[in-house]
Amino acid sequence: MAPGAGRRRGTAPTRRRLGLHLEQRDPLAGGAGALRFDATGEIDGAYRILTGTSQNCAGGPTPWGTWLSCEEHPFGQVHECDITGTSPGVVKPALGMFAHEAVTVDPGRGQLYLTEDTRDGRFYRFTPDAYPSLSSGLLEVLFADPAGSVSRQPALAPDQPQSLNRLAGAKVFNGGEGVWFDSDHVYFTTKGDDRVWDLDIATQRLSVCTTRLLPAPTRRSPASTISWSPAPATSSSARTEATSRSS
Repeated sequence: MAPGAGRRRGTAPTRRRLGLHLEQRDPLAGGAGALRFDATGEIDGAYRILTGTSQNCAGGPTPWGTWLSCEEHPFGQVHECDITGTSPGVVKPALGMFAHEAVTVDPGRGQLYLTEDTRDGRFYRFTPDAYPSLSSGLLEVLFADPAGSVSRQPALAPDQPQSLNRLAGAKVFNGGEGVWFDSDHVYFTTKGDDRVWDLDIATQRLSVCTTRLLPAPTRRSPASTISWSPAPATSSSARTEATSRSS
């Protein structure tokens, strides 16, 4: 992948109802930045919210107003960022070491769900010891039987690369991508098999929402866009958009 490719973007609301555009660009250099917009849509600020990382990917917002930036490589970790740029991003080792793609939060249960972007990726759940602090907690790996019934086991050595510490029998996902929580469901995608998955948290069942309906393109599109609209109970105005570019 060429330097400057693979940008990841998102937008987040602020208490002053001003727009804030978060961009994670240049995966080789890493880091994340923000553009601030005024009420008329004009840019009135640009700044970094994270430095010293590499291959940052989609990440995701938290209900308490921070941004979780994910590193997508075998030694990748999650970094919690102050979207105002007032303080530097802080690494959260408890969320595991793997090729992180994206993360979403179930605010009612105080749990996080994370995707892994490898061909033999897993799907993870993190339960903090003292939500919303992400300093410590339990990282688990998803298992699913043929009928879709879900169970979990604690990750092996979560402070070490998960690619070297696989749990036998865990459900394998081919290229985990975007993930989002909405109304007791966690939806996530896998690019290797073009699927949208639905994890019903209330019933603890996993199913496939949809697969590719059209023939595969003859060449990979240079850009793809995924948009999410959070449930009204969580936020009536928030809209998060993630865009990925690849060479």
